[in-house]
Amino acid sequence: MIVTLTRSQRSRVLALGLLTLLVCLLFSAVMLPLTAAKREVQAQIEEMRYRLDKYRGMAAGRAGLEQQYAQARQQRSVDDAYLNQKTTALAVAALQQIAKGKIASSGGRLISMRVNPLRQEEHFVRISINVKMRSSLENLVKLFHALENGRPALFLGQVMLRGLTKGSAQRGDQRLELDVRFALAGYMKLDEP
Repeated sequence: MIVTLTRSQRSRVLALGLLTLLVCLLFSAVMLPLTAAKREVQAQIEEMRYRLDKYRGMAAGRAGLEQQYAQARQQRSVDDAYLNQKTTALAVAALQQIAKGKIASSGGRLISMRVNPLRQEEHFVRISINVKMRSSLENLVKLFHALENGRPALFLGQVMLRGLTKGSAQRGDQRLELDVRFALAGYMKLDEP
C-alpha cells in the first residue's frame, strides 16, 4: 500500500526531517566537545590523584628520611673537614702533630718539617707544611692513603721521591728506601663577620 501525500503534507514531513537533522547537528556540535573535555578533565584528575598519592607516600617517609639525614650529618659533619683550632698557630701545630702521628704509625721516619706561609683564600686560611722523611714504598702508600682519606681533610702536593739503597751491596741487603718530600695542607675556617 502506497501512501500518497499531498503537497502540504510533504512540506510538513520535509520540515520535520530538516528540524530533526538540525537538532541532531546542534546536539553533536555541543555534546562532542563537551564529552571530549570531560574525558580530558577526568584524565587530569586521575593524574592529580596519582601525584597526590605519591606525595602522601613521600610525606609519610619524611620523618624517617629526616632522621637518617640527621644521623649522617652527625657522623660526618662538614666542620670536621677543617682544622678546628682557635688560632692559626694552633692549627699549624695540629697539622704537624697529625703528620708526625701518621708517619710514625705507617712505619716512616720523619727527618724534618717546615711551615709554609699562611694563605687566606676567601673565608679560609690554608695551612701548609713541607715534610721530609724516609720510608719504604709500601709504607709510603699507607701513609698517603691515611693522610688524604682521614679527617680533617688534608691535601698532598709537590711529592718528590728519590730511591736510596739501605745496607751494603757486599752483604746482599739492598732493601730500597725512599727519600720523600711533600707538601701537606689543610684548611681552617675563618669566623664569618
